[in-house]
Amino acid sequence: SNGIFVTPSIHYCSDPAYAVTFTYNDECLIPVLECSVKDGSFKSFKCTVPGYVAHPDDDMNTIEWRLTNPANIMIISILFIPMIKSKAEASRLRAKKLGVDPNSVK
Repeated sequence: SNGIFVTPSIHYCSDPAYAVTFTYNDECLIPVLECSVKDGSFKSFKCTVPGYVAHPDDDMNTIEWRLTNPANIMIISILFIPMIKSKAEASRLRAKKLGVDPNSVK
């Protein structure tokens, strides 16, 4: 599978199978590269992520694109998708849901 793999689906590239989160200040973010791909320079493949749940705009038969020439892809921008806006607030909400006093957890 020597190639560059991309997808037209923001949901697919954000899946934990591919996406790696990182923390910045109090947020948990996923970095995603937004790319432009030359027409006709890729082959389409079906989904290879077990358990991936398709979104309405996903075509599961052509969700993975494989390129072999790096000259046919250009990075346009980096998107930072917030997974958790505030880790502290998420912890408080989780503690409340579990019936635990968040101040008693160290």
